[in-house]
Amino acid sequence: MQEYMRTSSPNQTQLSDQLNVIDLRQSTLQSNKILKECLEFALNLKRPYGGKGVDALAEYLLDLPNAFKDDFGNVHVPVGLSTTMFSSHIDTVHKEDGINPYKMIQREIDGEIRLRYRARAECLGADCAAGVALMVSMIHEGVNGYYVFHDGEEQGCLGSRFLAKEEVFLKQFRRAIAFDRKGSKTIITHQAGIETSSAVFANSLREELLIQGLDFELSDRGATTDVFHYRNVIAECTNLSVGYHFAHSPREWLEFGFLEKMTQACAKVQWEKLTLNLKKYWKDYKV
Repeated sequence: MQEYMRTSSPNQTQLSDQLNVIDLRQSTLQSNKILKECLEFALNLKRPYGGKGVDALAEYLLDLPNAFKDDFGNVHVPVGLSTTMFSSHIDTVHKEDGINPYKMIQREIDGEIRLRYRARAECLGADCAAGVALMVSMIHEGVNGYYVFHDGEEQGCLGSRFLAKEEVFLKQFRRAIAFDRKGSKTIITHQAGIETSSAVFANSLREELLIQGLDFELSDRGATTDVFHYRNVIAECTNLSVGYHFAHSPREWLEFGFLEKMTQACAKVQWEKLTLNLKKYWKDYKV
């Protein structure tokens, strides 16, 4: 009589877990591909305010589902139902249109191969191409939120000043998150010395990012960016680091590995559940 050895097979739970891991890996790869493609499309363009580079990036963004442009030139992309605005800007400090040369450098740091983008002649333009690419990736991931790609930020936040007049529009939001900060560890609570985000909210966000493996810290030394102009209507307005350094200069560079991690983390943050400090805005909000 011939004997057969029965081999063990994974149960349904194990199979489900394995498939979930595969799906997660595929989703991450797709997200990183979209992130890189959008980033390089933007970096390749000099994008002075009012120029052809800005128009080209705006047209690229208008291919996103439900995207539209307002009368100023800001591109809006609503995704699902949300009281969270996400913010970046499409212009740079370049003076003229044209192709923007940059270089990619791979370095081994702490046993890890890291990719950096560096400027060649003028600024790199990762301020704010990094934030734009991050938001595009979040949109493709289906993260609920109202995404605004502002125009004219480098000329004094012109696009957000335009939207700031639309108080009824802004009142639908309880938090505005800008992806327009240098470095890799900062949550901004003050812009130009003025509090725009409470410590309660910023710490709640810090805890969420920590869960995703990113150790951020609060800073009250932020420069103004677009969400600054929403501070009198939207309860919490902050700005988060996206990995660029030495913005507006030929020394500008971007740590792509950090931008990847930040993008993956932001797709998982529970934005609608972050703790708010609404005392100042109690008349405008019902919690």
